[in-house]
Amino acid sequence: MLTEFSRKFEEVTAEVRSTRGDPAFIGKYDDGGFPVDCDAVMLASWSLSDLHVMVALKHEDQGLPFRIVLKLLQ
Repeated sequence: MLTEFSRKFEEVTAEVRSTRGDPAFIGKYDDGGFPVDCDAVMLASWSLSDLHVMVALKHEDQGLPFRIVLKLLQ
């Protein structure tokens, strides 16, 4: 199941990348530079002049093991 959600994470990240360019950060929870306050397995983030965009692959629990989150923050 993680493989399927990892692929979906890559697809969503590619969609955002097509309009916002390369992310400032992309990686896994144990990569250097991963935000310490982020509770995700994988993260791509863009810091734009008027917007902060994040795509995150999160692992929750047995009932909802994985989800893809798209956050837009002003």
